[in-house]
Amino acid sequence: MQSYDPTASARGVTLSLVAMLMVAGVLVLPRSERDFVEACANAVLLLLVINYAALVLLPERAIHQASALESWHAGYWRGHLSHKNVSAPVFSVLAMFGIYCIRSGARLRGWAITFLAVIFVLHTGSKTTIGFLPLAIGIVLCGSAIRSSGAIVIVHLCFAVLVTCLTVGTIYSPSLLAMTAAVLDDPTFTGRDAIWQFASASISAHPWFGHGYARF
Repeated sequence: MQSYDPTASARGVTLSLVAMLMVAGVLVLPRSERDFVEACANAVLLLLVINYAALVLLPERAIHQASALESWHAGYWRGHLSHKNVSAPVFSVLAMFGIYCIRSGARLRGWAITFLAVIFVLHTGSKTTIGFLPLAIGIVLCGSAIRSSGAIVIVHLCFAVLVTCLTVGTIYSPSLLAMTAAVLDDPTFTGRDAIWQFASASISAHPWFGHGYARF
């Protein structure tokens, strides 16, 4: 009801609930972790095969084209998703799931999933995801090496705070902006700082109920 387009927001809520129901089913229905690994490894591997097949058979759908609205993304892979910046984080999660499969008994499929997913991420051209993926994997592997779940949680929280400070935090602090500029050639993250500034300034207009579900 808060949205400027309540019908579209209602549709978004419905689709989100359907997705949540599917995720809940994946987690709840398997009788054991082994069943979960088997089912998901097969499904994820099939998804990757379909996406790679689309790159060959339907490149106009699976790869950004020069004739599209954002012509500068031409050649970057997006697979079955709408945009390379959506595909990159999704396929990075699949890469992490592949590592989980390797460590849970489905070694061959796990290696295949990890390899195919990482290659896909590298071809999306999403610099942020490409940079953070090895860091995220490295943190998890280091946590396994020291065998301390508490330590790995703390490291993840610290890393999340650091990333927030060096991204959204740059619109509030010149010092944080200078730190980001020292690390990256483009501290605006391809103009995303303008979006963060606009969003930040819009919070005061609707501080409690926001601007409607997925409608801002």
